[in-house]
Amino acid sequence: MNERQIKTEYTKLSKLYADMPVEQRKLYDGLIHNTAFMAVELKELQSQIAKNGAVESYTNGENQGGLKPSAALSAYNQLVKNYQAAIKTLDKALPTPSGPSKLEKLLNG
Repeated sequence: MNERQIKTEYTKLSKLYADMPVEQRKLYDGLIHNTAFMAVELKELQSQIAKNGAVESYTNGENQGGLKPSAALSAYNQLVKNYQAAIKTLDKALPTPSGPSKLEKLLNG
């Protein structure tokens, strides 16, 4: 895990909340940090899945075996759900703009 990448993601997300009152910002700071961590971890899991595949073989007993989702894929699927929930929570904390939110603009490039 690259702390520099997490810090970069954290900085990008934090800029969106720079105008938030300090007390309110304190409430969201942990979620912003966790969301940054998840974004970096998702990229790492994507790399692992691309390199090793989404499935892995298993042997269960002498003649039983097959394919199952890889551990990286299972972790990715769970983490992406948590990431989406965090993003929704953070997005709701932003003022409602006319048009796409700052977060949507950031995520959509």
